[in-house]
Amino acid sequence: SAFLDCTPSKPTSSTPTWLECRTCTDIPSNKYVKIVRADKDTEVVVCQVNSVVRTFSFKVTDATDPVFVVTPRSQTVAAGKSLTLYCLVNASSLNGSIQYSWYKNDDNTPLHTPIPQVLIINNINDSAHYTCSVTTGGINMSHTAYVNVI
Repeated sequence: SAFLDCTPSKPTSSTPTWLECRTCTDIPSNKYVKIVRADKDTEVVVCQVNSVVRTFSFKVTDATDPVFVVTPRSQTVAAGKSLTLYCLVNASSLNGSIQYSWYKNDDNTPLHTPIPQVLIINNINDSAHYTCSVTTGGINMSHTAYVNVI
């Protein structure tokens, strides 16, 4: 799996056109980012916004152990804004599914997320630690980001 980011360098209201994206999954609230789940072949995806064309090419390879390829990053945001955190593990060679869970601070109750690899926080008002926890092939791993709200 991979995140493809086609966000233009300058703000625009234009909608991107995704070509050759056979295995893409949309991310709610972000029309410029997609999750792609590819086979063990080379995948090529093309995205166009206005006159700018971006080509993504990648090869999915076997991994001995799962590794984070995208982790939630610590950051500072203004109170009342929205925030999106991403988490993605490459575990293509392991049998079984990959299960993602998100947690806030020390609460053991997972947060609800429509797409397991993406945590969207609307109207954020308090600083907190957000943890992406992943279980696959009998291996548990996690990564935590601190979000400072000002």
